[in-house]
Amino acid sequence: MDWLRRILSLWINLSPSVPLGVYRPTGAPVTRGAIVVVCLPSAIGRFARERGYLGYGPCPGNVERLGKRVAAVAGDTVEIGAQGVRINGFAIPGSRPLPTDSRGRPLPQRRARVVVRPGELFLLSTDNRRSFDGRYFGSVAAGDPIVVRNVLDDVRIVPCSSGLGCGYRER
Repeated sequence: MDWLRRILSLWINLSPSVPLGVYRPTGAPVTRGAIVVVCLPSAIGRFARERGYLGYGPCPGNVERLGKRVAAVAGDTVEIGAQGVRINGFAIPGSRPLPTDSRGRPLPQRRARVVVRPGELFLLSTDNRRSFDGRYFGSVAAGDPIVVRNVLDDVRIVPCSSGLGCGYRER
């Protein structure tokens, strides 16, 4: 039954907010830069589902989990402004909030300077400038964040004499 538990714990990402792929839980602690899967607070989750950013799932309000990169953790200072996000004084490239989403609907415009509290995370995607993330909703209480890793990160293509990949093996 261990194989079934492993299959059921996979997270498939089809969003450009983090690299596309199939992800598995790592059991690692949450750190800056880690990709996590979280349930958003219900009001933010409902907003995201109503807009079509997230589908239906197991989180409060029947919303699917959100996968994002952790940009700031407890104790970090986050500034959200018209020019973008700064974390601990460092500007994050590609983080300028957009006024509207891809359908022309207005996005929440947060302007804030906050210290992330214990139990909260600030989630941010710099992979996709249209990502719905912390620049629009701030830091969030992350009750049970799951750190994930792309399963392809654990596979290495084994070259053959033909120059093409002839197989793979786990790293």
